Amino acid sequence: MATDLNCKTILNGDVTWIHLVPCPTTATSKQTTTTTTSTTTTTTSPSSTTTTTTQSTTTTSTTPTPTKPDGTTGLPSDNSTSVKETSTAVPNPDSSVTSSLPASSQTTLPLHQHASLSTGATAGIAVGCAAAGLIIGLLAALLLFRRRKGKGVTDISHAPILVESKEPPSTENINGIGSVGGIQLGQFFLDGAPDQEIVSELQALSELIRQHVEDYYTLQPVDVSVGALSQSLQNLGLGSGGSGLTAEAIATLCTNSYSRQIGLRHVISSVIFASIDFHTGNNLSMLPGPAAGFLQSIPGPEYGGNNNLAFSQALQTWRRLSAFLLHQNRSQRTSLQADAFTIAPQAQLVTNSLNNFLNAFVIPGQNSKQASHLQEVVIECAKLGYVLFSHPVDWKFIFEEPGTRMADANAVVICPGLEKCSDRDGNPLRPPRRVAAPVEATL
Repeated sequence: MATDLNCKTILNGDVTWIHLVPCPTTATSKQTTTTTTSTTTTTTSPSSTTTTTTQSTTTTSTTPTPTKPDGTTGLPSDNSTSVKETSTAVPNPDSSVTSSLPASSQTTLPLHQHASLSTGATAGIAVGCAAAGLIIGLLAALLLFRRRKGKGVTDISHAPILVESKEPPSTENINGIGSVGGIQLGQFFLDGAPDQEIVSELQALSELIRQHVEDYYTLQPVDVSVGALSQSLQNLGLGSGGSGLTAEAIATLCTNSYSRQIGLRHVISSVIFASIDFHTGNNLSMLPGPAAGFLQSIPGPEYGGNNNLAFSQALQTWRRLSAFLLHQNRSQRTSLQADAFTIAPQAQLVTNSLNNFLNAFVIPGQNSKQASHLQEVVIECAKLGYVLFSHPVDWKFIFEEPGTRMADANAVVICPGLEKCSDRDGNPLRPPRRVAAPVEATL
């Protein structure tokens, strides 16, 4: 029977125990034992000393292949090889702590081990930091640029100006209407009718006057003097302006049966259209009552310098403001509407003043119908007057063509023309732009 042997070896301060086990010998098997001795490192720390001894033994057993009775060898079914690993920890009397480690461990690693980053992660972090720095730099540069730009504008405003450029005057400055509380009044003023619509209405009214003259006035001789008729014409404001036909010339046209209708159309159209003309200032006015009263109460313009221009501009501003304030539905921005019932007293006054001259020519027995129809004509013309009064453009009637003078003229205006004295923004037009020429009748 074999005897176990224990050997102790000291190498470089390391203590190693070797345990030797002899292999037994049998007739039927062969066993080989290999003993592997590992070296345990003793580490000394200030607090404790740890000694670990590991011994690994590998045993290989071989069983011979059995032989059949016929002398042949069988399959290696009983042939097996076993490998046994044994790890034995031997206590060290000089050690305070003893631990068992696997056979593959040769050296004890440090307790704390730092993880290292891969190359790709490091590159990603670097790229991200660079991008963030670039963005921050751009934002800082942008803020600095804006700040310097603001300071530059302030400095320029205090610099001396050698040449001052003036902006074209705005509509509000021309009209004398500025913004109040951030609101531009010009945006709320009434819109005007198109030019063609106004011209068509003027032509329709001229035709209405023609029909009135043909229906209610006789062509028979009348028993009235030219002097009496001239006085009535002067009371109507005709023939005393120093231009155009005189009162005597107009009266002569009306007393003549051949030219009577032309003369009567001239008288009626001149008086009615003058009553709706903003520039005439006639006592017989068919403009809105408050506006008519104001126009009759103010003194005329002063001539010299820019007084006349200032008066005209102030008057136009007042007209637009008055039309806006007198409108029943300002938000619609439509033209003023003449109410027949409201303007009836004014129309009656104009009708009576005209009939002081026209009664001498009325068909006998038609006086009542003539007066009623004439008042209707006046009201229809007043509707056009309201449209022109509330229009953005400054309109003016043309009652005579230049060059027409005194009674020797062969042309008589039977319907006035119309011209624009300003554009829709209130800017004066020099010279005025004619929209409709006066309609003349040749004698």
